Amino acid sequence: APQTFTDDSGRTILYAWMGITDEMEPYQPTIQNHWVHALTIPRVLELRDGGVYQTPVEELKKLRKDKVVMETTGDQIQIDAASAELLLTSLKTGSFQVSFRNEAQLCFDSVKREISLHRRNLKTGDLETRTCKMSSVSMLQIFMDHSSLEIFINEGEEVFTARYFPHPNEESIIIKGEAEFSLTKWDLG
Repeated sequence: APQTFTDDSGRTILYAWMGITDEMEPYQPTIQNHWVHALTIPRVLELRDGGVYQTPVEELKKLRKDKVVMETTGDQIQIDAASAELLLTSLKTGSFQVSFRNEAQLCFDSVKREISLHRRNLKTGDLETRTCKMSSVSMLQIFMDHSSLEIFINEGEEVFTARYFPHPNEESIIIKGEAEFSLTKWDLG
C-alpha cells in the first residue's frame, strides 16, 4: 500500500508497507515481539528516460557512520554488517552474486541479462525468487537491517524490497563473480 506526497522542495516521496501476505503472517518470526510489518525507506520518485525511477531520499545520508572503501577484484570478498548501506559502483561488468547474511542472495546473470533476488520462504523454507530483465548493472545501492533489504539498481531503474530474517549472529556479506566493483560500506545508526 504505497503512499506518496510532495514535500516542500517539490520532490514526490513514496513510503510503502513492506508486509507479508495474510496467509504468511503467522510464520513471521517477529510475532513473538508483537510486530509484523515494516515501512520501506522513503524514496524520491522521478520520471527519467520514459520510466519511473526510485532513489533513496538524501536525508538518509545522515545515518551513515564508519565508512569503509574497498575494491573487489572478481574474486570472493567478505565484509560483515547487520545494519548497513552498501554502494557498489561497477568497474568491470560481468555476472556476480551478493549473499546477505546467509539468508538472501542477489544474482546478476550477464548472459541472460537478468537480475534476481532469492530468499527463503518463511512457511516452507523453499527458495523464492524475484527476477527482472537488466542489460547491465552499473550501480547498486543497498540498505539492509535485521529484517529488511532494499536494493536500488542503476540509480533506481529497478528496486527490490524484501523482508528476510537471518540469524542474529550472522553478519557476513559475500560478493563473488566476474564483475569488479568499487565498494563503500557505511554502518547505519
